[in-house]
Amino acid sequence: MKILAIAGSRVPSDTANSIQVMKACSALAQLGHELTLIVPGDGGRVTEWGELASHYGVSHPFKVESLTSSSRRLFTFNSVRHALTYKPDLLYVWMPQSAVFGLLARVPTIF
Repeated sequence: MKILAIAGSRVPSDTANSIQVMKACSALAQLGHELTLIVPGDGGRVTEWGELASHYGVSHPFKVESLTSSSRRLFTFNSVRHALTYKPDLLYVWMPQSAVFGLLARVPTIF
C-alpha cells in the first residue's frame, strides 16, 4: 500500500512528537508499505537516511521530504496537495486540518 504520512514535526529533532512520528513510520515501512513522510522544512529531502536511522533508532527505511510553507496553516493544506501528486492509497496524518483536507480530497485518511 502506498502511504503518505504528514506530520508537523521538524525532522530531525529531539521532541517526543518527532520521535513518535519516525517510529510509527518505520513500523509501517516494516510491514511492507511504501511510505513517504512529509514534514515542514526548507523543501526537498531532509537528512540522509543513515543519520536519521542513527538519531531515531529506526531500521526500516522510508522517504522523508520537507515542504516549504510560510505558515503552519498553509502547511496543512499544501502538504495534502503535495501528497495527492503521489496518488496515495492512504493518508496518515497527525494534524486535524490535514485530515479534513485529505477527506475533502476523497482519500482514505487516518488521523
